[in-house]
Amino acid sequence: MERLPAYRALAPVPPGLMAWHHGGPEAVPLPHRMLPFWYASVALRRIWSARGHVLSVRAEVLGPASRPYIYAPRERTEILGVAFQAELSPDLTGARLDELDGVRGAWMDHRPDGLDRLIARAEAGEAAATLQTSLMTLVQDKLARASDGHKETASDHALGLIRRTGGQVRMSRLAQQLDLSERTLNRQISGTTGLSPKAYARLVRLGRIAQSADADDQPDWAGLAHDHGLVDQAHLAREFKHILGLSPARAHAERRHGVSDLSNTGVEVSAI
Repeated sequence: MERLPAYRALAPVPPGLMAWHHGGPEAVPLPHRMLPFWYASVALRRIWSARGHVLSVRAEVLGPASRPYIYAPRERTEILGVAFQAELSPDLTGARLDELDGVRGAWMDHRPDGLDRLIARAEAGEAAATLQTSLMTLVQDKLARASDGHKETASDHALGLIRRTGGQVRMSRLAQQLDLSERTLNRQISGTTGLSPKAYARLVRLGRIAQSADADDQPDWAGLAHDHGLVDQAHLAREFKHILGLSPARAHAERRHGVSDLSNTGVEVSAI
């Protein structure tokens, strides 16, 4: 059976959205450590039998994670997701992103038209690629209807800039560019995300560093620190220890090779 990585990001989509796919009918996923992240997803979770039949399908909301956890899904689990950034959460879920922190449950409220038909198609065993496209279309249609009369706010623009710079933009420069005081910018971003701008930028930067390190068996940690705006390798190590409780090398090993001992992780272990 194929042993799959944490997830596979698919083709680029409109700003603030990302399609992703994890697992499948023959997958034996490796338990792996999820880094803290500050976006959420709507998804279809499909469970397959050993004979290739669909056992169940559920539409879910998968909230952000302010703390690391171990994801250890059951065999033959497939998830088709559309991730969305903080500023889109109220229109998609009716909740601010921090209200969804740690939520991994059924998509009950603010469901888009056509979701039940999509679930029926997934239950019939339709190919993942076409289901993924249809889920993205449902999300985009729901956002389009919700955005009638909506104008981009300073907070929306600031969050986009934080992401585009990989969390490296200084808040003083960002406030100056938006012609706001740092206090006002902090209040607006906190009101949108539930996090301070600095905390949000730290999670964005950590995610970018981890993704860059994933490409190498032996990452150049000093080089990564420099590339992502940290003073030196020691600064990078402190960031990992503060946010993950692990050294960069151990976090990298767990992301690439999985977690073999689930009894001694020090964090929550979840199958969802």
